[in-house]
Amino acid sequence: MAVENVVGRILGSPGYPGRGIPGLRVVAGDLYAGTFHVVYLPSKARLVFSQQVEYSPVGTGRSRIDAWSRRHYATDDLPLQDDERAAMRAIPAMSEGIQAILAGLFVRLNARDPRRRWHMGMAWSNFLPARREPRGYRDDLHMSTLWGADNRWELRWARHPFPEDIIGCLTAPTIGITGAQVREHRHGWDIILNGSTLSLLYGAV
Repeated sequence: MAVENVVGRILGSPGYPGRGIPGLRVVAGDLYAGTFHVVYLPSKARLVFSQQVEYSPVGTGRSRIDAWSRRHYATDDLPLQDDERAAMRAIPAMSEGIQAILAGLFVRLNARDPRRRWHMGMAWSNFLPARREPRGYRDDLHMSTLWGADNRWELRWARHPFPEDIIGCLTAPTIGITGAQVREHRHGWDIILNGSTLSLLYGAV
């Protein structure tokens, strides 16, 4: 998955900052280099998205954000908006186990299995042998949802990646999250870590 595609899904625009993750802003952006530095305003936590193994540190002044990024993404000079504060207050608390599972999934978005059993991201679509779409696959359904509270959350989607790809990147030897286990049930799969459960529910509901 291209870096700008990931960033475009989580960052709001200058006119609608709450469209993405509330409180997230771009600090430095270079579309040509495929590198974006973002900050979460409430905690000042920083995150870098880059297609480069080595990338430049954040610069200073207006030039640190290229014209394309400034036109498309909410920047760090835009303060937290009222609708963003309301959205953050409405999100239930997450257990540390759920946070670890979701963080583990996020940082593995472009991972692949060297034995060619699973892959994350469309960039590897030709890497695996041809696969039939799993039951419930809907190419016309672009929405996905994540909801729950405390130590039980559900992730619902109906396109890529396939369930075995997410399960593989989270539980496979070497790359998987230490201690994470998978359990299949009638409606999908549970990823279990330290008493917390993320249910993977695939297909239109």
